[in-house]
Amino acid sequence: MSTFNPQAYWEERLSKSIGLSGVGYIGMGESFNHWLYRVRRRVFSRVISLLDINVQESKVIDIGSGSGFYIERWREMEVHTLVGTDLTWVSVDHLRKKFPEDQFLQIDIASPLVRPLQEDSYDIATAFDVLFHIVDDPSYQRAIQNIYTILKPGGWFIFSDNFLHGKTERGLHQVSRSLEDITGCLEKCGFKIV
Repeated sequence: MSTFNPQAYWEERLSKSIGLSGVGYIGMGESFNHWLYRVRRRVFSRVISLLDINVQESKVIDIGSGSGFYIERWREMEVHTLVGTDLTWVSVDHLRKKFPEDQFLQIDIASPLVRPLQEDSYDIATAFDVLFHIVDDPSYQRAIQNIYTILKPGGWFIFSDNFLHGKTERGLHQVSRSLEDITGCLEKCGFKIV
């Protein structure tokens, strides 16, 4: 059993730096993280444009909004309704100030669903570089199931992960799961992989 406390870890980390350096790679420097997120911006735009989604009519929930990088991307695409979530209060407070027109919730997606999420459903759910920070496998499965639960029938779950083509590798605050483990979990929860 791990003694890792993800909320405390991320509260402390984001309190020091709420920007790309706080959510990016520590130790790689600010210029590396800016370059990395420029690439992510292009990939995000390309992937969304390839899907048959009318963003302007969609209700989106972003899991693990962190610094708000992907909130900004959805805003640029003029998404209809946007809800952001994060494990930390420091992030939620920051995002509420930065994007007052959107709703932000402090939740742990791996915990039982809180009231606002129990009563709502979304066209699109996103979780970019978030789920591999759930180090406990039952919690990871519950997070995927929760995301499936809050999506409308036919909704999209778009996420990024490490997707190893070998065995799962475990660290203190990150688990790089095998592609087989991830796809098995998605299918078990009811997702159809496209």
